[in-house]
Amino acid sequence: MNYNDLTPHEIEKLKYLHCFEHGTTANNQYGEGNQGLTAQDFFEGRNVKSLLDVGAGHGVFVNNMVNLHKSLEKIYALDIASVSAGVNIKHEKITWIEAYSHDIPLEDNQVEWITSMDCLEHILPEDIQTTCNEFYRVCSVGI
Repeated sequence: MNYNDLTPHEIEKLKYLHCFEHGTTANNQYGEGNQGLTAQDFFEGRNVKSLLDVGAGHGVFVNNMVNLHKSLEKIYALDIASVSAGVNIKHEKITWIEAYSHDIPLEDNQVEWITSMDCLEHILPEDIQTTCNEFYRVCSVGI
């Protein structure tokens, strides 16, 4: 494969597909962590109906949210590589979206809340502002 022919976004996706396949440490597969433990507690008692998690990895956080917060009717889990890699946790309330954060294929105000843990620092600099705009566009309550 000639990487010179790839766009920066294609290179990013390949990098994360490689991470999902090979992991990043001896004891931890890439994307299996749950950096959202504090966020899980934040949502306690808030009667949240819908959520988008950006950079969802394997889906540990969104799976925990479904199991802990029975008010959740719909969760969207967005990641650029986990669906293609076949590593995402399946649940009837979780809809997986393979897309970039700067081009979220959801309607305006489609979700109440957006979460994103250990993801934003990986966004290409030229996509930061568009990603923030997308977060505000699809979210009706809070980020």
